[in-house]
Order: sequence, then C-alpha cells, then structure tokens
Amino acid sequence: MSKVMPLYRSHKLVRALQITRMERADPLRHDGGAILSFEGHPPITVTDAWLSAHPTSEGGYYVVYEDGYASFSPKAAFEKGYTRVPRIRAREAVITAVVISHADADSGPAGCTISTGGPTPNAHEFDGEWTRQQQPEVGRWLVEFNDGSFEVRDVIVKGAEPAFEPYPIDGDATAYEEAVKKFPVLKYLRYKHLPQSLQVISKPFFDLAIRIVSMPSNDPAEVAAALRKLREAKDCTVASMVP
Repeated sequence: MSKVMPLYRSHKLVRALQITRMERADPLRHDGGAILSFEGHPPITVTDAWLSAHPTSEGGYYVVYEDGYASFSPKAAFEKGYTRVPRIRAREAVITAVVISHADADSGPAGCTISTGGPTPNAHEFDGEWTRQQQPEVGRWLVEFNDGSFEVRDVIVKGAEPAFEPYPIDGDATAYEEAVKKFPVLKYLRYKHLPQSLQVISKPFFDLAIRIVSMPSNDPAEVAAALRKLREAKDCTVASMVP
C-alpha cells in the first residue's frame, strides 16, 4: 500500500450568501462583470476578472473569508462543508441618544449614531437604510447579534424585570434544528415544558448552551462534552428546587 496523505478537517469561519440570480452588469454603469442577487441582501457587483477566477452560477454561494477574500462555491460543495451558525443575541443595551446625520445629494439617505447605556456605554454608526428599517428611538433596545448585525427591539416587561423573548433566537427555528442535529443534547436543555417557577431556573442554562454552540470551535467533541456537563448542572439545579 502506498503512503497516504494526512487528513485535514476544515474549521474556517466564513460569511456566505446563496446566489438567487446572476445577470450581466450594465456596461455604461459598471466596468463589465455581473450582478449577483440574493434573498434578503443587497446585490453585489463582481468584475469580469473575478468571474474568470471564480466561475459562478446561480444556486451556488458567494463566500467571503475572514481575511476579506471573496470566492464562489458550488451549492453541493458548500452545503457539505459548512453548517450555518445559529444567530443569537450577543448583548443588548438601552438606547440613550439617537443623532440623525445630515442627508444630501452626495451622502445619500440620512444615517444615525446611536448611544447606549449600561455597564459599558458605547456609540454605533448606521447607514440610512438600516435607520429607516429599524426606527431607533431613545428608550428602545439596541441588540447586537453574534454575526455582527444589529437590530432595534422593544423590551418585554415580565414582572419588574425587563426581558427579551426566549431563545431559540428570534424565530430562527431552522438554525436551531440544525444545531440540535449536530448536538442532540440541546433537546434536553429546553425549558418551556416546565412549570413557570422552574422555567426561570432552567432558561439561563439553555441560553448559555445556545451561546456555546454559536461560537466557532475547532473541536466539536469538546463542545458536546461541555453541553453534557451543562445538562447535568441544569438537572441538578432544577431538582434541588422541586418541593
């Protein structure tokens, strides 16, 4: 038997959009190339040189790596090699100030600068499209997600404490089910079936589990082990509260 090559497992973290439509760019407005369209995302124009280096077709994925390099991956190859990271809330803070920027013919629609309170006050700048969609106001909440995106939300008051809707995150059931397929122990960390008094105790363990599986990891086996131990801690904590 001849000597075999070593095996490698990919652990790259990428951003990607599935191409729904591809059409030639207007040569009067662009220097050749093509316009790639996606669902729920603005189109991206690529050059003829990029297309020569990355033969592209509809249904495949426009992929951007961590160093900013953009490429194309056929649908089957991409979906075999990558699993979508569940989108979860990373942090949130109440909006304390909103400053709308001046709009003119050169700068386009008005964007805004949002200041937030909390333990680490911060300021974030957003473009006009985001500002129109999110309608930020003082007193609402600025929510940052693990993918780097932001949304404005209204707080839901439960008793005396403000809280957001429970995980899984914001109706993204598909991403949650994908995570359960990879880490089945997540099923045993759900909490909505419990009485209200025990949901309050169990929910933080579920939230932490979702945060764990959302982070990039080079060792899924260690992630699975962490989730199993988290389940044990949850079960013990809940049991200790049962009369």
